[in-house]
Amino acid sequence: MKILLSNDDGIHAEGIRALCEALKDEHEIYVVAPDTQKSAAGHSVTYFREAHDANRVDIPGVKEAWEVVGGTPADCVYFALYGLIKEKIDLVISGINHGENLSSDCMYSGTVAAALEAYIAGVPAIATSYCSYTEKTFEDAAEIIKDFICEFMKDENRNYCLNMNIPAIKKEEMKGFRITHFDGERIYANKVQVNEINDQTVNLSCFTNGIETRDMKGDTGDVSAIHQGYVSLTPLAYDFVKHSAIEDMKHFEQLSIMKERD
Repeated sequence: MKILLSNDDGIHAEGIRALCEALKDEHEIYVVAPDTQKSAAGHSVTYFREAHDANRVDIPGVKEAWEVVGGTPADCVYFALYGLIKEKIDLVISGINHGENLSSDCMYSGTVAAALEAYIAGVPAIATSYCSYTEKTFEDAAEIIKDFICEFMKDENRNYCLNMNIPAIKKEEMKGFRITHFDGERIYANKVQVNEINDQTVNLSCFTNGIETRDMKGDTGDVSAIHQGYVSLTPLAYDFVKHSAIEDMKHFEQLSIMKERD
């Protein structure tokens, strides 16, 4: 397969390099990624308002690799699919992210956004994350992804973007795969420090004291699966509509606040 790799940790991150190493012997690999760290960039894009330089990067065994200067993860995938890479891409893999992307993390994640950008373009896509911010050994995670992708591509009902989270344990200790949904709201205990510079200006900085997951949904949620030693597989789409609320909102259609006034 012709596989495009991107990420939000930057083209020099250990996770994307481990994925290159694992896939390069069996597939034709292309890499287009940000030149620097872009974590929590979400689905921000800049391609419609500014041009970007892209520099070639030498990665052993990779067909073609580019770093996009100042680009977001979604920018990188867009540029790759619509002109930078001349070959037709069969699959886009974003990651391996350094740290989990579970439940509401996905709203902020540049890793997930890169995969969703491919999904919007009609290309099969997987966002991959390793659930540790301290462990830097990605080889087992890369091997799991390598073995999984052929089965993923066989799925005839693949009308989703896949979010894969891999627990930070040895491969032989993992219990398998679990199909999951969001486990609840991931609350970061963030605090904002406000420092006054002068009467008209303050300096704002943010720090976190940890993460809490609220409304966990038993054994079927993504956070629960990771805690139990499973690889979490969550199907994503870009439909933000809360369909269960539509009928309850019908009373708004009876409002007359736009009626013609005398």
